[in-house]
Parts: sequence; C-alpha cells; structure tokens
Amino acid sequence: MPTLTATRLIIGWLFLALSSQAASADFSITGSSSGDVSSLTLTANVQVAPSDIGRSGVIYVAANVAGAWVFKSADGTWNALTGGVFPAPYYSGALGSHAVSIIDRLNLSNYGGAEIYVGYGLNQDDMLSNAKFAMIYRVSITPTGVNPPSGVTPGLYFVDAHSQMDHNVDEERVISLMDRGGVYRTLLSAHPERDWADISAFARTLPERIVAAVQIKGRGYLSGPSAAYFNRLASQVANGAFKAMAEVLVFHDDGGEGVQFIKKTDFDDPQVLAAFDEAKRRAWPFIIHVEFAALSREEKESYLGKLARFLRNNPDHPFLMIHMGQLEEPDVRPLLDAHGNLYFMTSHADRFHQIQSSGKPFINMISGESLKPEWRRLMIERPDRFVFAIDNVFSNSWMPVTYLGIMELWWKALSELPADVAHAVAHGNAERLWNLAPRQGNVSVMPPWIAIEQLGPVTGYSANARN
Repeated sequence: MPTLTATRLIIGWLFLALSSQAASADFSITGSSSGDVSSLTLTANVQVAPSDIGRSGVIYVAANVAGAWVFKSADGTWNALTGGVFPAPYYSGALGSHAVSIIDRLNLSNYGGAEIYVGYGLNQDDMLSNAKFAMIYRVSITPTGVNPPSGVTPGLYFVDAHSQMDHNVDEERVISLMDRGGVYRTLLSAHPERDWADISAFARTLPERIVAAVQIKGRGYLSGPSAAYFNRLASQVANGAFKAMAEVLVFHDDGGEGVQFIKKTDFDDPQVLAAFDEAKRRAWPFIIHVEFAALSREEKESYLGKLARFLRNNPDHPFLMIHMGQLEEPDVRPLLDAHGNLYFMTSHADRFHQIQSSGKPFINMISGESLKPEWRRLMIERPDRFVFAIDNVFSNSWMPVTYLGIMELWWKALSELPADVAHAVAHGNAERLWNLAPRQGNVSVMPPWIAIEQLGPVTGYSANARN
C-alpha cells in the first residue's frame, strides 16, 4: 500500500472513530482499565457483528503516540507503521467474542495524550471501510492522581520562534492551540504547499500573535527553476508584512519512510547568500538548517568548518541552528565558546519529535519531564544562547495531542530552571533577537493543563479533522 494512502487511512481511523462507533450498533468494542497511569492495565472487549461471527478475520490493536502509530502483534511486541504498510494484526482467525489484553501494569506517565484503538474486520480494508474500530482509551495529559507542578515559573509564557503552516490547517486552529499551549507569539512561515500571501494576511490580522517569516524552501530552491525561488524571495521581502526569515536549508536529509527530500549545498551557494543578504539588510536573525547527525564523520567535520568560517566572516549578525543542529552537548558547548553570534533552537529536540521522526536522528534534551543534566547546566551557564521553537511543519503537527503534549513537556522542563533562565529561553531571547515587544499585561497565558480546562476544547481545523 502506498505511504500516502496508508497515512490517509490512519488519519481516517483517528478522525472517524469518535463519530462512527455509535452508529455501528451491530458490533461492540469497549475498553476496561484498572490502576492509574503509572501502572495501567487495559483490556478490550470485542463483540463482532452477527453477520461476522464464525468468519475468518483479523483484530488490530494500535496506539497513536504523538502522531506516530504503533501496532501490537500476536507475540506482544509493538511495531511502528513503516513504509505505509500495517504491521501484522494482533489476532487472525475465527471471529466472535474476544477479550484482548492490551497492556498489563505498564507505566504510561511519559505518554500523555496517547490514544489506543482496537478494530476488527474480515481484513484490513473491511475494518477501515466499514469503520469497525473504536478509540478505547486516552492517556491523560496530566496523569490521574498526579497534581500539576506547583513550581511553574511565575509569569512564564512562550514564543515559538519557528513554525510552518500548510494548506490543511486553518488560522483558527493555530491560535486556538497557541492559547491552550501558553504560546503568546509564533514566528510563522508558509509551507511550500501553502501560498505565502496567506501568512502575511494572517500576521496583519493578528500582529501581536503572528510574526510573518519569509518562506525559503519550495519550488526553485536547490531544485527546479531558480528564478521561481528568487522571485518568491523578492516578492515576500517587498511585501512589508514580513518581519523574519524562516530556516534556510543547507543540508536536509531525506524525509523518512522513503520520502525523498534531500537538499545539500554550501554556505556560499548563491541562493543561500541571497537569503542572507536580505536577512542582513533587515537585521533579521539567520536560521540555518544542517542535520549534522545525518552526515558521515568526514562530512560533519567539513560542515562544522564551513559553518565556523561563515560565522567568523559575519561576526555582528546573529545565527541560529534549528533543531539544535542535531548536535549533543559535547558539540554544542565548544561552538558556543567559539562563536558569540551563534544560538541554538530547541525545535525537534524532545521525545515527541523523536517518535514522529521516522528514524531521523533528532536529539532529545529531556528525560522524563526534566532537562537532561548536561543541558540544564549549559542553559544555566549560557541562558542567552538558547531559543525555544516547535517547528510544526505539516498539518498533523497542529493536532491537540501533539502540540499540547510538546508544550506541557517544555513548560515543566523549563520551570525547573532559575526563573531568569526559564524566561530567557521561553521567550526573552526570541524577543531580543527579533526585536519583539514582550507580552502585554492584559493578555492571559496559562500552562496547557490549566488552559484546556478554562478555555475548553481546541477549535479550528487541521489534518482533515476538527478534534
């Protein structure tokens, strides 16, 4: 099955389960649980439709964890959806009444928002086409019996210094998630599948919340007719609504699961330099995308050398490495020591993005709900050199489970730092680098577990779903 088709079917499972199960009264799929989220036991009870009793079929058990799907097999292992093909079913054989053991006294505290589904059918297509499935359990974002942390840094709020918006998410969803995630402002660019003019209009409508960033990647950048890129760049910077520039790809590995999106160039590439010239002219920070962990040892050393020369040749301009450059602390520390104009963005550097990455070697700065010791030490030593960012790319990143899970994780992790450090990383450094006004006192910002209770469910549209 092609990857795109499988992905749409999976999204259909997620979207339709809530609306379909009540209408399908001729079968029943329910869940029963015991224990709290730190020691959870979960069983599903499947009663197939009368017309399916005794027929040969399959039962699937799946979990949606931060947008990534894993399936439980008959031997009890959980296997990721890869290459667009479902893993083996949990059960194959005669259909009837089934008790399905899903998890037994398992600690799911680190998987807030994960959703568990069970479905059956004569085959996979029958299950999906006839909506013979149901979501039977959702792991609480704030685990049952565990109080929200009392030590949340007073007055904390976030600026997301880099995210993107494709054609399958609307403006209402973006603002609704920001409100419920404690994000006061987002620097936002258009994904190549969306018209950049939509972003400039969005920023003009809500200038306190949305900062329009010039789109770099897309048609003509490193592939296709280069005139398309140069014309797009010129049109955006002349527009007047843009106050920032999105990431500039220097080395981007493939997209995972066979998605070919390899972009590889050098810092002296005319297209890179054209973007830098525009950013420098407007005093915009320059965001560099190099996936160092995907390079060979020799290539990594070569790109580190090229980066060092670029930074030294432009000592008065601020540069940021998106996704932490996929570099761990032993590489980051000497770079900060050597280059006072280099900063690191925390995007794609937590377990949510590791799960979603389809094997891409993103780092994880957080263990449990706390920064790893080496990152905590470095942030305290260099509080002015780290910038919070999410970098949502596709519409499925703008889903509540993913977005609010990421924000809850960073609220808790940064709140364990000294207050001045937490404020600097969460919003202060971005405000300083992009010359943004701090949050106005009349704008309320709350951590996700409080905001979702006070504001209600997320609204708007994303990834073919309104939930």
